[in-house]
Amino acid sequence: MAENKIDLEAFTSLSARREFLANLPQLTADFQALLGDDLLRLGLEVHVAGGEMAICSLGVAGFRQHQGICMGGANALLGECAGSFAASLAAPAGKIAIGTDIQMRHLRVTKSGRIYCLARQLRISANSGVYSLRIYREDGELTAAGSHACVFK
Repeated sequence: MAENKIDLEAFTSLSARREFLANLPQLTADFQALLGDDLLRLGLEVHVAGGEMAICSLGVAGFRQHQGICMGGANALLGECAGSFAASLAAPAGKIAIGTDIQMRHLRVTKSGRIYCLARQLRISANSGVYSLRIYREDGELTAAGSHACVFK
């Protein structure tokens, strides 16, 4: 499947990010088999798909702590999904991507709407891949940052 290319200049300012996120395409139906039923039930959506970069989103509803804010585990779940999804598209023929490590730093709270993860390939080899993760709220604010590593088996 052809890789979606995006212009990362859209991420240079808050207003540009906000507009970019509001206009992302909906590609989830094209990747249902790769995502699996559980992630689809949780509301994961795919917006940009490629081995070098993927953007996925998740609704905050259903992932709130008792204080009414999005739990940090939702950031990690979304980061793992976006990183593994991109790695799956980058995996050598006949291999699958299996996550081995996720690191996430929570920077801002989110109370509603969707969170979006931009997973960008940092390193890829025949045996593994590493992706940087940036999680944004709908208003374009960076809410979490981290990395995801996987192996190809």
